Amino acid sequence: MNSKILTHTERLARVGLATIAVLSLLAMLFLSAGSILSTSDMNVNNPMRELVVFENDSVLRNIACLALTIALGFTLALLLQDVPFVARIRPWMYAVGIGLWVTVLGAIWVSTSLSAPTQDSQIVTTAGVAAAMGDLSYIDVAYFVRFPFQLGYVFWTELWARLLHLNHECYLVMEYINVLCLAFGEAALVLITDKLFRRWEVTLSTTLLLAVFVQPVIFSTFLYGTIPGFCFSAWAIYFFLCYLDQNRFRFMIPAALCLSVAVSLKLNNMILLVAMGIILLAHLMKAQPLRRLLALGFLCLTVLTLPNIGRLQYEKRLEKDFGDGIPMVSWLAMGLHDAPSAPGWYNGKYTVTNFHAHGEDSEAAAKASLEVIEQRLKVMKNDPKTTAAFFRDKILSQWNEPTYQSLWNNQVRGQFGPKTGIAAYVCGDGEALAKRIMDLMIQFIFFGMLLATVRLLVRFFRRDLSHPQNEAAPYLIPLLFLGGFLYHALFEGKSQYVITYVIFMIPYAVWGTEWFCHWVKEKGRGLLTGRIPKTQKNS
Repeated sequence: MNSKILTHTERLARVGLATIAVLSLLAMLFLSAGSILSTSDMNVNNPMRELVVFENDSVLRNIACLALTIALGFTLALLLQDVPFVARIRPWMYAVGIGLWVTVLGAIWVSTSLSAPTQDSQIVTTAGVAAAMGDLSYIDVAYFVRFPFQLGYVFWTELWARLLHLNHECYLVMEYINVLCLAFGEAALVLITDKLFRRWEVTLSTTLLLAVFVQPVIFSTFLYGTIPGFCFSAWAIYFFLCYLDQNRFRFMIPAALCLSVAVSLKLNNMILLVAMGIILLAHLMKAQPLRRLLALGFLCLTVLTLPNIGRLQYEKRLEKDFGDGIPMVSWLAMGLHDAPSAPGWYNGKYTVTNFHAHGEDSEAAAKASLEVIEQRLKVMKNDPKTTAAFFRDKILSQWNEPTYQSLWNNQVRGQFGPKTGIAAYVCGDGEALAKRIMDLMIQFIFFGMLLATVRLLVRFFRRDLSHPQNEAAPYLIPLLFLGGFLYHALFEGKSQYVITYVIFMIPYAVWGTEWFCHWVKEKGRGLLTGRIPKTQKNS
């Protein structure tokens, strides 16, 4: 390769990585400040309808609690460093530990909550179980003509129903499967943490923070593609990092297969495909760039084809074409308008109603949506102050709602029986306390992720990156977050949609906070001794 071209390519890679870090930093600065200033609350003020309430917080109290949380966490980490056997625990042991913890905690929650699928959750779950019993009438309905992307989760449910011989009385089993998926997903995240940062202190602290971050556990009772999609996304990232680390194609195969399953379960996981593609492009300057291009081609081909298997087999069994469904631009039109729940949240006027009004013709519905978007953009352009407030509230209504609809889903959905034990307390008298604890955790995660983006920039500019592609792997999850942040700022907003991004932030929150605490410690020691400490080598 021509050296001049290589130099230009390296510069382009450096600009790309720096851009990811800067944009992530700006997004996290907004979220971290927003979490300190306010909280978005979703409660049972209007059962069966999502309604977000914005509440102003005590800034001084939040800052004091955040500082205390960081101090206590750092003190605990220092104490654990003095325990001889802790440093010898292998990463896979932490992964097994968090997997077992989530499994036990999740099983207790499911058995005490007894939440039942309702509305969309009930439609897709019932269709899958019925299909396993030979009844396709639940699939041959208008719902799946509007939302054919849901057929991937229907197929997932049918496979489990066939394997376990489930019937319509056994939906609770699918919630336990959700718990297992969460356990395996968080176990993968622990392994990802070790592979990215290679510091046992970060791996241990991430495991502990995952253990107390209970929102996903509570959310496991919601039968949808979110939790299993997270599981397969996490393993896709793990195998992808293995591929980047060892440059062996055999790791790309499970990465592509896992991501394909994740996309079939939740279409939003396509954001991860884009993130992986960008990171692979940044790695093209390594040895054997042709192999990297082939890996990228294989990844894209697999993820863009395999997720259609569920839909295709239902079309074959029913001898029916489900069509393209509600076009993507309709979701954009909806995301740019106000809604009863919160700005940019679900409003069927721009999706279902529009689709039905145009005879369920995707092209005609898309054309109408483009006209709506054009008109809306003109209004936004003429009133920038209102536009800024719209996007501020839309973003905060999603990311700064610390339960991510986990409690709300357990409170307003159907029931197999009365709640008991821990679920009855958390969804009842203990709701306020649980939300306060969750809010503190989110403030910590957001602030820690902000520090992590700062640390990425510090590392970027302090090191002589003659081959910056070697540093691209740590930017994968920030890029995934950035993609999710931008996507949900424009398209349909809903706090439950962003819960998986928050889980992926946890290792970075720990990594960034650890660096910050050591920096403060060294600066404090320098002030006491009158010496200016040198910058840490591992910064």
